Amino acid sequence: MARTHVGFKAALALSLSLMPWLPASAQAGRAAMGLRFGTLGGGAEAAVGLTSRLAVRTSINYFSLSRDEDIQGIAYNVTPRLLSVPLLLDLHPGAGSFRLSAGVVFNRNRAAGDGRVDGSVFIGENQYTSAEVQALRGEVAFKRVAPFAGLGFDNSLFGGGRVAFSFELGVMFHGHPRAGLTGRTTLAGAERDRFDSDLRAEEREIQDEIDDLPGAIDYYPVLGFGLKYRL
Repeated sequence: MARTHVGFKAALALSLSLMPWLPASAQAGRAAMGLRFGTLGGGAEAAVGLTSRLAVRTSINYFSLSRDEDIQGIAYNVTPRLLSVPLLLDLHPGAGSFRLSAGVVFNRNRAAGDGRVDGSVFIGENQYTSAEVQALRGEVAFKRVAPFAGLGFDNSLFGGGRVAFSFELGVMFHGHPRAGLTGRTTLAGAERDRFDSDLRAEEREIQDEIDDLPGAIDYYPVLGFGLKYRL
């Protein structure tokens, strides 16, 4: 009897020690969806619990605006656009609302600018008229797939009730910005070759200005808030 009693106590202790790490049926398979907004833009988010400590989450985020800006002496209408779709794994180490997140962001964030050629404009070392150059377009882009790491709080997969809130703080490693410049022209032959060479020179000047910025521009800060509905 003594051996049976000791064996029972050991099995009970082992079971209790393993319980926090086992999937909890109350959270596994639970899902939530809702709205989010922050530095990635605004959009919709969905999450599904895998176990009491793991969940997968995705969202689609968008934001755009337009403003006028002078770049290298050329007037541009600049349109920054945020468009991203994160795919993240959330770890809830205490089987509660606090979470650590990691994953990738399918990143289409960019800034595009359309140059207005009024009268004449200098491109590179040469001057061009509006009859010779009809349009200029510049673009600054980043990595298409960017790693992400962050932390936050999200009670959408835990507890009762239907309405839940979330907060996130993290960083997206979107890489060093790369500039591109294209133009539409009526020039041909040697004059077209000179125009293309001036475009590349102008592009390098823009890239040099970007390269002189602090290295922190390679990282995109992510701050987000969410309002979710438990399904």
